[in-house]
Amino acid sequence: MSLSVSYALELTGYETVDVGVPDVSDAELVHDAWNQRGTLDDVTVPAATNLASLEVTLTAGTANIDLTNMEGINGTTIDGTGLKIQAIRFLVPAANENPLKIVPGTSNGYNLFGAGCQLILQPGDDIVYRGNDSTPTIASGAKILTLSDDGAADAETYRVQIVMGPPTV
Repeated sequence: MSLSVSYALELTGYETVDVGVPDVSDAELVHDAWNQRGTLDDVTVPAATNLASLEVTLTAGTANIDLTNMEGINGTTIDGTGLKIQAIRFLVPAANENPLKIVPGTSNGYNLFGAGCQLILQPGDDIVYRGNDSTPTIASGAKILTLSDDGAADAETYRVQIVMGPPTV
């Protein structure tokens, strides 16, 4: 099976100049110079070879994602050992009542955003992060992401897509 992942990291602003500007037929400024679009696959740098699309339901307000043991298509196991997260998406359904808190696991934690970092997303939030080969390598001692509802202890479901690939040599 081959993998190709398209990504878009874009935020485009349109600003209209509404003061008199002589000899200007279109006074609209477009802020889009930092937008990025691309494709990751097994030959790009960085490469993408594995994809996990997960619906994670919390039990008593918490769940762990083991990056070395995720369920793939048709019940297959996706093992990210030796790979890096090249891109990841977290989606918190708007119907959820609680935020999503993402931290490294207390045991064998994967420091996606750094050892002491936490990311908290509110209901309706959706974030895409492109690691560009800068994330830690997944290993037995660095493999767990912990998701929680920040103490509400509910059983809400969150969506996570993880794109992994080998480190660039």
